[in-house]
Amino acid sequence: MSIEKTIRSQARQKLRGNYVLAVAAQFSVFALMITALFGLEIIISSFGVLDEEEKIRTGAELVYITAVLIAVIAVVLFSPVKNGLLRLFYRIACGEEAGYGDVFYYFKKGRYLTTLGFNLVLLLKKLIKAFLCFVPYIALSVMKITLGFDSAFYDITGVVLIVFAVCVYILWTLKYFISEFIYIDSESRNFSAIYSVTNHIFKRHRGDVYMLWCSFLPWIGLCFFVLPALYVIPYALTSAAVSTKWLLKIYKDGKMI
Repeated sequence: MSIEKTIRSQARQKLRGNYVLAVAAQFSVFALMITALFGLEIIISSFGVLDEEEKIRTGAELVYITAVLIAVIAVVLFSPVKNGLLRLFYRIACGEEAGYGDVFYYFKKGRYLTTLGFNLVLLLKKLIKAFLCFVPYIALSVMKITLGFDSAFYDITGVVLIVFAVCVYILWTLKYFISEFIYIDSESRNFSAIYSVTNHIFKRHRGDVYMLWCSFLPWIGLCFFVLPALYVIPYALTSAAVSTKWLLKIYKDGKMI
């Protein structure tokens, strides 16, 4: 049996008896995200920011930007709920007793600010990598505007560059799942140490990480129909947690050379 199949098998075993809890926790996090988007929609509607064609009205740009900033800040401030969700799956993966309270574990005093700081550093790293991935597409767009290029060739090239950027970004940032679980495992305030361990593990098991996530591609495709996501997301996150648990054990035992 291949490594990814073994990990997925262990994840399914760990989820038995915890599936309802996993779905409830997952739904709670989704509900918070939807609430933030709904709040943004209320602000935009209340101030009449958009016209009949759903375009921003002249003079309403500041209100629109303010509303978006409020929504972004709200998402950032509540981001530790995501860490709590991952903690729940990590505890399930480790065979520990998980509970719904794990979702809000990092809102407790002494944990919230540290977790918020970790999330902001991780977000900054992802944004920098996203920008670097899209540099070729940005350069092409600038050329089209400044030089007046307008042809099907440049449109097709633009689409190819976008797909390329997204693929490279995903492959480049998959390792940060390991960072998030390492933070959960250690609750260390030394973020640089967490990323150092992440890089050490990822360099030696890059192929295993890619193979695990590639094995979920057909499942992820089913999420287009929404309902399958209730099964796929807990399954995938528990598998990622199981994978990180074993990689961390190898690292801590000094067997990862």
